[in-house]
Amino acid sequence: MLSKLGNLQASLKSYLLLLQELVSELISSRPYLFAMNLDAVYLHVERELYLCHQLQQVRLECAAACGSVAQLLDVPPDLNRVLASIHHQDEALARTLTSLYTEIHRAESQVDIENRIHGLLINGTRRTLAVLANAFASVCPSDSFVTVASGDAGVRTQP
Repeated sequence: MLSKLGNLQASLKSYLLLLQELVSELISSRPYLFAMNLDAVYLHVERELYLCHQLQQVRLECAAACGSVAQLLDVPPDLNRVLASIHHQDEALARTLTSLYTEIHRAESQVDIENRIHGLLINGTRRTLAVLANAFASVCPSDSFVTVASGDAGVRTQP
């Protein structure tokens, strides 16, 4: 049983570490969003996607570890119920797992906050680009010029 509890604790710790790494990655990509440095943004997005994929895998490991501990304790495979059952048997371990679970919730909340910030930044960039496109369209005399395939670009035509 101790090995299965150790597996649960290790998977929860690795999940927390990945969440914290994702938060730091999201924070570190902000300046590149402000600067509209697309190359750097794409690199950060690749890294974030990789971390999200790892988070999915570790989440499955956590569910499996929780299920195996729940089976031993004869409780439903819900982490809250598993923690309550562990609390009756080993209070120190239950406190450790509960604090780890609390930290996971804090990190998940931080990821949500950072995702909202990124959404706002992207929407702001989109609005800025739309304003610039409208400004360029209003001063560009493209309607009065015809582009010719032979290279005579900019030759005026009569309507």
